[in-house]
Amino acid sequence: MQWKKAIFSLLLVIFVLVVLLAGLNSGFAHFLANTYHGSDTISSIELPRNAQGVRQDEMVSTKVYLSWNDSLLAASDNQSQGDTIQNIKNRGALRVGYNLGFL
Repeated sequence: MQWKKAIFSLLLVIFVLVVLLAGLNSGFAHFLANTYHGSDTISSIELPRNAQGVRQDEMVSTKVYLSWNDSLLAASDNQSQGDTIQNIKNRGALRVGYNLGFL
């Protein structure tokens, strides 16, 4: 076996793979940059208007948290047993969340 040729071939294959992967990564990053607009879709959702023409989100106070805080759960989840609808009414809040990766 010719060790010099084998090592040279192996190094050449590794080099070509590294260059190919780096090129693909760079190309995808360039051509696919800023193509995700899921958060814009969520942000632009408007609730329907009631019979008086007032949107539901104008009648109910809302608060948006951009990250999860454990104190949010502890402060508002003291009635975790029983009927879900009754718990929401007792709490006075409906918590809604979504996973950024799977809108």
